[in-house]
Amino acid sequence: MKDVLNLTKILLKNSFQGEKRNKSKTIGRLLVLLAYILIFGYLAAIVVFLCYQLLNFLIKLNQPAIYLNLILGATVAVALFRTLFSAVNVLYFSKDLEYLLPLPINPSKILMAKWNVLVISNYIIEIFIVLPALILYGIMLDQGVLYYLYVALVFVLLPVIPVILISFLMSILMRFTKFIKNKDFVQYLTVAITLLIVIGVQFIDTGEQITEAEVYEMLTKTNGVVEYMSKAFSTITVSLKALINSENLSGLINIVILFVVTVIFYILLAKFSSKMYIKSATSSLSNGIKRKENLKISGYKQNSKVGSYIKKEFLNLIRNPIFCMQCILPPILFPFIFAIPIYLEISKDEVATSEFMQVANSFLASPAMLGIVLAILGFIFMFNFISATAVSRDSENAILMKTFPISLKKQTIYKMLPAVIMNVFPILFVLVVLKLLVGVSYIYLGIIAILGMLVNFLVNYIGIIIDLKNPKLNWNSEYTVVKQNMNIFYLMVVVLIEVGILVLSAFKFSNIYLYLTISIVFLLVQIGIVNIYVSKNENKLYKDIH
Repeated sequence: MKDVLNLTKILLKNSFQGEKRNKSKTIGRLLVLLAYILIFGYLAAIVVFLCYQLLNFLIKLNQPAIYLNLILGATVAVALFRTLFSAVNVLYFSKDLEYLLPLPINPSKILMAKWNVLVISNYIIEIFIVLPALILYGIMLDQGVLYYLYVALVFVLLPVIPVILISFLMSILMRFTKFIKNKDFVQYLTVAITLLIVIGVQFIDTGEQITEAEVYEMLTKTNGVVEYMSKAFSTITVSLKALINSENLSGLINIVILFVVTVIFYILLAKFSSKMYIKSATSSLSNGIKRKENLKISGYKQNSKVGSYIKKEFLNLIRNPIFCMQCILPPILFPFIFAIPIYLEISKDEVATSEFMQVANSFLASPAMLGIVLAILGFIFMFNFISATAVSRDSENAILMKTFPISLKKQTIYKMLPAVIMNVFPILFVLVVLKLLVGVSYIYLGIIAILGMLVNFLVNYIGIIIDLKNPKLNWNSEYTVVKQNMNIFYLMVVVLIEVGILVLSAFKFSNIYLYLTISIVFLLVQIGIVNIYVSKNENKLYKDIH
């Protein structure tokens, strides 16, 4: 196991080696560290605030364990979908395989180290979301010391099996695609099939029907809903029982079961699939990219600069499978992925559907409902990485921006517009759902569209400035420039701040038109300030592009 840990350290170091740190001044390093602490603290504070409202509501209903179920379920979901878009490149198309495969290293150790990298990448995101949420539960319900120990173990162990399952599924699919010589197509095909399987599982009906009497019994019994909900999330059942029963023997038994099952699953599956993995990994190194070039000479056609520039950006994203899967697909797929299970649960029960419609209609004309919609849109916006990596993705070709006969300010906007365009999809999705499901007026839909687009433009404008101020041009893998890039985290923080202000202020207003007016002015003023900043500092912004 020592070899696996050492190999994991090497792989992690290699993943982050493109990040440049200023080590010349101690004060500079302390300021950077302080900035990270403030940013992470703000993120954790937002999570704690939202979770407090939810948990406080569930405590009043005498159903606090539903909160744990939701948090653990979200942990598994994040691990599944992050691994889905990362596993192919980490396991099969990373450059470190060229050095690892010829070495006398046990194949299972290489595979375990790769899995560790995927799991640790999940920890980095979830440590600021899952841990604060679970600690909050312990504080509000006055849990003992053992609860917090179990929280640490659950946090470490719970994402392991989802990561391994997705990785194992992709290993099987890679064996079937070994005859395909187009590396890009293999990545698209593998992720597409895995995604269809993951989504398709949600449509499988368990065949269990619940009577009204059983629903009443679950709602009136302390934590009774958990018994039913756990059936839908079988991977978190043991973790849930361990945390709920942390003060008795049942909690200890379940945490031991979780540990033993995870370790056995980890070791056995690594031994079982290591040979298959090495064969697929070796085959992936030899797969070239066959492109049939048909040069056609046609007449010259002049296009607009902005249209040509945006087209160039989209083509660069689509041609690279990692960039496409990490930047293009999330804004399109995530609304469907998160909406499907909610729709399936609501559609099973007419009573629940009716109650949902009544609650939604009661909030339709209020700023609070608008705040909730903006919170949903902001959550999806955080997974659009196009603007925060726009310059970094060009690598050494970014220097060409200084040679184009277009002002740097205009190029900044043109390069940011693909991110704005992709965020139109979740906005349209939410508008269509609200119209079909709740039947909101077109005026209300227009209000949502206006605020959504203003937030969309503002956060992505700031996003590309972040990338210009801290470009990651010297990368050795497409995966690192997208997934190991702190600019993405900074963009998420910007979205949280902007949307957080709008959402919190929505609950302070009773008149929706007054809220709309103040919000529009608030966003337009910021856009104007950012635009003036770019105009006056366009040369300084591009000083690190060389």
